[in-house]
Amino acid sequence: MAVVRIDKTFAVFTNHEVYYAQAEDCYVRHYSILRSCGTKGEFTVNLTSTGWLVDPDVEWIAGGWKAIIESVIREDGGAVIHLKCGGFHGYCYPKTRMSLVPSFEAVPDSSATEIRCSE
Repeated sequence: MAVVRIDKTFAVFTNHEVYYAQAEDCYVRHYSILRSCGTKGEFTVNLTSTGWLVDPDVEWIAGGWKAIIESVIREDGGAVIHLKCGGFHGYCYPKTRMSLVPSFEAVPDSSATEIRCSE
């Protein structure tokens, strides 16, 4: 399954809106090495208890001017991705389409909604 990154239905933004699973800042030039002040752009994708994981083959790349990826942390088998990056204006985004794969962990019954058809 591929994520439609321009769909912001389930996204929460703290500053300005960007595409889903993208981070950016305009804080400092990094010149291919992380400066001591770090980056300010970050995002978290949290698919916990959805039955989906971010495909392990998904990679992020840096774009813009003097950009760098500070960290990409995958937790819970790929259910949670936290990325920090930035530059002067720098950003990070998935290198290819952002795909999800099924998680084979049990989804709690409490997260299910019963649907009944009426005649």
